Amino acid sequence: MFFSEVYESWREIQYEKYEEILKRIEANGLSLGKFVLDLGSASGFLYDFLAERAAEVEIVALDVDKKSLMKNSSDHRVIADGDNLPFKKSVFDSLFCVDVAHLLDYLEFDCIKKEGTIVLALPARHKNVFEEILKNKRNCELVEKFVVNGREKELVALLKKL
Repeated sequence: MFFSEVYESWREIQYEKYEEILKRIEANGLSLGKFVLDLGSASGFLYDFLAERAAEVEIVALDVDKKSLMKNSSDHRVIADGDNLPFKKSVFDSLFCVDVAHLLDYLEFDCIKKEGTIVLALPARHKNVFEEILKNKRNCELVEKFVVNGREKELVALLKKL
């Protein structure tokens, strides 16, 4: 598990990833929608990134680490385990799962609305986990798979919920 102090030092690297991911979302005709789940949100890099760009979205920040989550600026913070999401079906327009899936036993997309956007991203060193998740995805269509070659090589998949 990443500790708050270590994770905070990665802000610039995360912003590089988000920039490329948002370009690809737009290029593929996908949308964040209005209500976004940031799974493994920690101190809120995604929230801060989108706020700086005046994105009109509401982010629900979910993380198991209370200390990190308390630093998150989102109005909607949930302390919970990513393996047991405490949400009803079809609540969110999109889901960001960046650098978290390799820490989970099970990744489910039931809380994402039909036609919703799912962003799955993992460091390249977790390629086997990344490919296994894509192979076993349910009720999702792979829209694009790409690599972000920033300071940390990141494997990214954009999915659309069916």
